[in-house]
Amino acid sequence: MKKFTQILAANLVCMTALFGFEGFDGAYLEHKDWLTVCDNTGACRITGYQSDEDRGLVSVMFATEAGEESKIYGYVQINDDRVDIDKDKTAELFIDGKSYGKVDITQAGDDTAKLDEKQTQALIKALKGTPRIEFKIRDIALVLSPNGFNAAWLKALEYQGRTDGKKPYEAVEAPVINAAATIGDEKTIRIGEAGYEPLYKLLQATTNKDDCFSMFYDHGHSDIWVHKLNENYSLVQTRCSMSAYNESDLFAVMDAGLTKVIQTFDNDLNDYYKGELRANQKIRGVGDCYYFKTEVWDGEKFVRASEGTTGLCRGVAGGAWQLPRYTSDVIWQDEREQF
Repeated sequence: MKKFTQILAANLVCMTALFGFEGFDGAYLEHKDWLTVCDNTGACRITGYQSDEDRGLVSVMFATEAGEESKIYGYVQINDDRVDIDKDKTAELFIDGKSYGKVDITQAGDDTAKLDEKQTQALIKALKGTPRIEFKIRDIALVLSPNGFNAAWLKALEYQGRTDGKKPYEAVEAPVINAAATIGDEKTIRIGEAGYEPLYKLLQATTNKDDCFSMFYDHGHSDIWVHKLNENYSLVQTRCSMSAYNESDLFAVMDAGLTKVIQTFDNDLNDYYKGELRANQKIRGVGDCYYFKTEVWDGEKFVRASEGTTGLCRGVAGGAWQLPRYTSDVIWQDEREQF
């Protein structure tokens, strides 16, 4: 979806002003076949892919935290349908025809392998030029594109303060969110029932046709779901919009009597579970790249907990990586599967 691409592609840079470094605010740079995403702790993930012309699905990620002593870790992900990781087990890295050893593509169980330090450094050095980089499995050569690497790499260096001979910025701890338990009672107010129209009009007043077109056409109206958060607040939910490959709901925190809107949200959210709001939106219809976001209830309001993308749209079902632009440490009151 164009909106989510625009959100991610906004040139978010760390805040520097007259008084110098003031914190990490997230960064995103997409250039040719490479992408850099940096988060609020200072960590950066730089990912490269095959060119659009190549059939073989391959991607490399370099991950590094902020700070003078931080290391760079390299990973490769192979998603070619001609490869059977249970049988093939390894891929061999070649740079301009020279072998840099094999990588065990079974080590993570998801077609992802960690590169050793020699392989990682050799790739970074070579990518600053115009090398031919191949991961070979039997007679299959998966070619990693170098196009766009230098811009992506420079973005990470700038974000972490590693340019112009400066001392790099130190890493920042992720914010801690103490998630509050919710009551969990739910009810549905159906179209036509008593109380539906005045509540629906309150919700309509928080948005517009451009953001929630379903709410402004009779055929687009849906039931209203009420999730009780505590004795004072409820989370109210109704259908916001539907497209060919995405849907979203309108959410609002309201008082216990459902007469006043306390907190509203962007129109990208599409799921709720026990105090956690979630957005999981396809960036294009085939589902090879996603935008994700979560917000968590702290007892008084929902607060930003995570936001990011799965990388460039290059044919990998579900997206190749998890690349956060914002992260936090959420302390839950229950055990749950993480988003």
